[in-house]
Amino acid sequence: MDSGITATVGIQLGGAQMIKLEEFSKKYGSFQAVYPTGFEVGDGQTYALLGPNGSGKTTIFKAMVGLSRPTTGKVLIDNSDLWQKPEKVKAKLSFLPQRITIPENLKVWEALDFFTRLKQAPSGRLEEVLAYIELMSDINQYVGKLSGGMLQRLGLVITFLADTSVYILDEPTLNLDLQGMKSFRRYLKYLKEQGKTIVFSSHALLDAESLSDRVGVLVDGRLVLDLTVTEFRAKVKNRSNIILVLADKNPGLVELAYRHGAQMAEFENGYFRYRADLVSQIKIIEAIRRNGDEIINISTEKPDLDQIIREDDV
Repeated sequence: MDSGITATVGIQLGGAQMIKLEEFSKKYGSFQAVYPTGFEVGDGQTYALLGPNGSGKTTIFKAMVGLSRPTTGKVLIDNSDLWQKPEKVKAKLSFLPQRITIPENLKVWEALDFFTRLKQAPSGRLEEVLAYIELMSDINQYVGKLSGGMLQRLGLVITFLADTSVYILDEPTLNLDLQGMKSFRRYLKYLKEQGKTIVFSSHALLDAESLSDRVGVLVDGRLVLDLTVTEFRAKVKNRSNIILVLADKNPGLVELAYRHGAQMAEFENGYFRYRADLVSQIKIIEAIRRNGDEIINISTEKPDLDQIIREDDV
């Protein structure tokens, strides 16, 4: 596997650079949490940082908001070094941590009232965010009585109360139910339309594909991929499995698929599954039809993150 992207990288998709990590690294004692790496996020862009647990995502996020000092390198926000001008830089940020801590004996409306004043939220901001995130029905609940998903919604509302230039969101869809994820994605798209710069981490490929302009993949403290969302979608498609339901099982189709460019082909539980690049995917389907086999249904099975970062891909 590639040893990591050590230079500052990033193709500008529009606007000036808003966030820049230069040769950033972080060590805790003898443990290297993040190896020297860098990336850029343009003004108004959304950057998705993917990676398994323990890959270093939270370490990077804490450094980006001034909660942890880099061992080497710099964190620049709007061309200002976070650690040289902390007050100026932090005024541009709003951060959602992975774990939200709010006194459990407060009612939701009390917590929101406190943070509305603390963050100096503009008039109407609270009502706007509550409507998007759909938390109004629990406004009189005690924080300690909220489910994990509703507590996450509360954290999102508090984060978005601040009308800042940059939002840093560590696992924002954690614990959210399907409706909660839809509400979050809808509001994130609204913020993108407002020209906000957003960096978020996630395990969900769908979030990266549908919400971001660039996607980074972090593995064992190394940034192994840094792609435009178009490049990332192509990689996902190239690693996707095509699943066919056939009228009859024809074992000869495995060999046929390999002849036409399949990387993997098999019959499993009555389904014919294969993997190939985008061009070969179509060629294999056409070859199966020419062979006289009837295809009843075609579906796609997306890869997991491990398949995307396989050694022969990076």
